[in-house]
Amino acid sequence: WSSLNVCTMGNTAFCGNCSELCLELVTEVRCDQPEKELIRTIRKLFELTDVDGDGLISLDDFVLMGLHQTKLHAPQKPRNRHEEERVKEAFVQRFAHEIDASFQAAPYYKYKEYLLRCVDQLHLGDIKAQSVTLNGVLIDATIAHDRIMVDKALHAVQAPRLPTILTSVNKDQVSPQKVTRV
Repeated sequence: WSSLNVCTMGNTAFCGNCSELCLELVTEVRCDQPEKELIRTIRKLFELTDVDGDGLISLDDFVLMGLHQTKLHAPQKPRNRHEEERVKEAFVQRFAHEIDASFQAAPYYKYKEYLLRCVDQLHLGDIKAQSVTLNGVLIDATIAHDRIMVDKALHAVQAPRLPTILTSVNKDQVSPQKVTRV
């Protein structure tokens, strides 16, 4: 990633020698193919992590995605409330230290910077290795996002309760009588 020169003028990002506007559409940015793939993957990760779809990564989005990705790696042991709270707190701290200390929701560029710092720490200057790492994270994020959406759907749609014989019979009504054939 370090070989891609990105400059900013105000809130507008320019790539290369500042002659090309970077509209977050990688096709318009003249980068090497590995850099394009890295940026595409980061964009997909941003979209998956933006659970509420408001175009920002809120603390809640980040913690929820982190929790579900953590559960992917330990599916055999159910997490109790205490363990989940510890995982959530770790992601709260990571958001504060790595993304925004004031816990403000992060736009794409902040999230992108965070991810690029993370993979650069793991694979300094090796874009191909960084891309492989982020692709693995993307797989986890896709599964975690699907689980989050299923959980949301289950909580949003509460199945109507069907009446039972005990709850549907009015107390003033006579109970069903034995029917005899004539």
